Amino acid sequence: MIPVSVVIITKNEAEVIAECIAAAKLITDDIIIIDNYSTDQTYDIAVAEGCRVYQKNWDGYGANKNKGIDLAKYDWILSVDADEIADTELVLSLHSLKLSDPTMVYDIKFKSYFGKKLIRYGSWGRDHHIRLFNRTGTVVAIKRARNPAAA
Repeated sequence: MIPVSVVIITKNEAEVIAECIAAAKLITDDIIIIDNYSTDQTYDIAVAEGCRVYQKNWDGYGANKNKGIDLAKYDWILSVDADEIADTELVLSLHSLKLSDPTMVYDIKFKSYFGKKLIRYGSWGRDHHIRLFNRTGTVVAIKRARNPAAA
């Protein structure tokens, strides 16, 4: 395992949450679920899988992700949604990172699907997001990204 906490936000994700958690378990021993009072089996599945699960009101994507970040065991955070499944390539890449610079942020390429079909073209075919960061160095990293000479 690597010193990364995986923070997952959910609302009625029973169909996919077990697969998301299984992939997260290949990365870390600290998985935090922020559940927006799901009415399906999401909460029960996450608890049964051994995650730390917290039911919280929905205050928006950023606010709810921040609720999970505040509860994380590690300073390095991998923030994902319940329908985002880490593939083998991402898991291996994460295990090879040194994670020595807390001001570094990692932009992760996404593979988007329509049903079971991979979307390869258009904006969804080239989708990526900053999802891995250190919560202690993020402000410096943002300043550096906005003005490299000032950091």
